Amino acid sequence: MDQQKPDGDDTPDTIWQDDLFNRKDEAINLIAYLESVAGRPSLREDKKAYTVAIDAGYGEGKTFFLKRLARHISLNHPVAFVDAWADDLADEPLTALAATLEDALEPFIDRPEVKAKLRSFLSMTGRVAKIVSLGLLRRGLGLVITGKAVGAAEELLAGTADAVKEAVDDGIADVSKGITDDASDELTAISSNSLMEKRIAEFRAGQTAILDMKASLKAVVDAIGKGERQPTIFILIDELDRCRPTYAIKLLEEIKHLFDVPGLVFIFAMNADQLGHSVCGAYGSGFDGRAYLRRFIDREYRLAEPDLEPLLSQLCKLAGLGDHQFEPMRLARPR
Repeated sequence: MDQQKPDGDDTPDTIWQDDLFNRKDEAINLIAYLESVAGRPSLREDKKAYTVAIDAGYGEGKTFFLKRLARHISLNHPVAFVDAWADDLADEPLTALAATLEDALEPFIDRPEVKAKLRSFLSMTGRVAKIVSLGLLRRGLGLVITGKAVGAAEELLAGTADAVKEAVDDGIADVSKGITDDASDELTAISSNSLMEKRIAEFRAGQTAILDMKASLKAVVDAIGKGERQPTIFILIDELDRCRPTYAIKLLEEIKHLFDVPGLVFIFAMNADQLGHSVCGAYGSGFDGRAYLRRFIDREYRLAEPDLEPLLSQLCKLAGLGDHQFEPMRLARPR
């Protein structure tokens, strides 16, 4: 995670002065397009934020382009930069995204209305993160509960909670004792009549928390642009194709479901083919990974094929190799 703060001396020329692949014009055109799209009203009720993928092969300068693009955009907009591969280890994309957004809004934090709205957003995010973690815990418990516990669940519906407690105690092998005790106590306490009611209440509480979080995020965006035109906040995410497939999918899904508000633009740098293959690895060889990724991406942009001659010239210069060292050997003519 890296907040992109504009340097006082930054200009489009200085930002791209070490660009060997002539990406400056691409960046200017892409920024103009994104500013235009971000300012339009959404035509879909279920899509408010805008997402674009920067696609290029390995070694074609995706990270260089994305970092310079972030600096260029930051001349006029709040921007944050995320290294998804570095955050992969923590396995908490929601927390990483919230922290990134907080960093991006740091220049506005001296405004009381922005500070208050941001504090509210972070509080709502904490509630959602807790709900998400509980959901993952239960999903994990479901993976380690044995067939004995599944059979005992039928007795739960008949009101025999003791059998379920015994099954949970016997069936959970790889979960810590504290988690086992909590799960056992919960299952023991829930009667067959209240089980569904509790689940419905939890589901509705989760829905409310997500809606509150998105509303608070929209309030933050509105507070930044108060008295001005609608602001646009850019979050650039690099190295998505190098993450574990499960983390990449989780990050994309949380952006889609939790950060889908007007005024946010997400830019992903990826090797789309490789990420598609990774998704197939997670869901099965017959799964269409590229089609799945399109659920989360509004527009793909393919970086132009780079001219390698300037790069080779620079590498030779750094290695201290001159043209004379590449002159062909002169062989004496046979007499």
